[in-house]
Formats: sequence, C-alpha cells, structure tokens
Amino acid sequence: MSDGDKKISGPHVTGVEREDGSVELQTTAGAISVDEFGTVKMKLDKIKSVVIGDLTEVLYHNIDSTEKVRSHHIRFANGGEVRLTYRLDGKLVEFTAERMDANITPEGIITLRSYTGED
Repeated sequence: MSDGDKKISGPHVTGVEREDGSVELQTTAGAISVDEFGTVKMKLDKIKSVVIGDLTEVLYHNIDSTEKVRSHHIRFANGGEVRLTYRLDGKLVEFTAERMDANITPEGIITLRSYTGED
C-alpha cells in the first residue's frame, strides 16, 4: 500500500482505494475490483441463488444445457442482459451483466433488476 492509498473497512468488507482511483475489496460474498477505467470484476466465492427482482422486466429467457453445464441468457425491457453459466454441481463458470443492478448478500443471494440510473 502506498502513501496515497486509503483503507476501506466495514462490517462485511475490507479493501483499499488506490491513488489512480482503482478499488480492491474483499467481502463476505467474494472479491470485487474496479480498475482506474471503471471496469468491475468480481470473484464470487459462494452463490446460493440468483433472483429476478421483477419478472415483468424480462423480455427473453433462454436456457441451454449440456451434460456438464447449464447456461441462462436473460434480456430485460431496458436493454439489459445477463448471462449465467454454472456447472451442474453448482460451481459458477460465468456471470456477466450489462445495464443491470445486482445486489449480492453475504449469504450469496444475487438479486437482479434492470438498471434505471436511480438509487
């Protein structure tokens, strides 16, 4: 850690904010990093379930399965998309989301909602 870095800590998170604006966090759900360009990367240690916050926002949902993995592609009314692939033993392979709000609890429950730009 350099002199300009700031420590971050809370009940469920520890981390550091770097001088270049990047952030590295360790949470009870996994690791989150944001680089100096705003790209967010997550390594989620445990995912118990994924929940759609409002089913009326879903325009399209496709599920593909093989002997080893299951993939979901979900498109939302606001143009948002989610792709989720996991092994049949529950291990996450891929999770990408665009134009989505995602709330991740310490217990590993992800709730997805269309991004509205509002808090």
